[in-house]
Amino acid sequence: MEKVKLDKAYWDSRYQSDNIKWDIGYVSPAIKNWFDIQKNKNLSILIPGAGSGYEVSYAHQLGFKKVFYMDISSEAVNLFKSKNTSFPENRILSTDFFDLNLSSYFDVIIEQTFFCAQSPSKRVKYVKKTYFLYQQWKIALKVLYIYAINNNLTKCCIFIFTINIYSTILSFL
Repeated sequence: MEKVKLDKAYWDSRYQSDNIKWDIGYVSPAIKNWFDIQKNKNLSILIPGAGSGYEVSYAHQLGFKKVFYMDISSEAVNLFKSKNTSFPENRILSTDFFDLNLSSYFDVIIEQTFFCAQSPSKRVKYVKKTYFLYQQWKIALKVLYIYAINNNLTKCCIFIFTINIYSTILSFL
């Protein structure tokens, strides 16, 4: 089986061909609920692999002042920008998650399908990078596609994962 290089070109091609099965077309209900109950609108929030950016846009509309959109795909970034013209340019990070190197950290990192888009060989690296980006903070939010697992809908993910796989990866911290 040929290995796919999950780089910028790969993700751009997925957006160009509209092959984005993970995109549910609206703000994830679990993430929406989390934003709805937050009182602190000054949290520094990163949403990696934000894609269409529904959650980023929603948070921005609610008045979160430091929510950051991040995606490696320039196609996804351009799609987000075209639909969110008032979103601050300096909070759009068009880079590879593993190359992200900031002088400040995030209070919260929200992700839903980003973990399952990582090659199993990069998952430990992913967890360590995530931990590094918010290790000094008290809040961390992980919303995995549990619905997909429970309903056997893992086809939306690039790589299938289970709770056992996720738990094993987290044990490396």
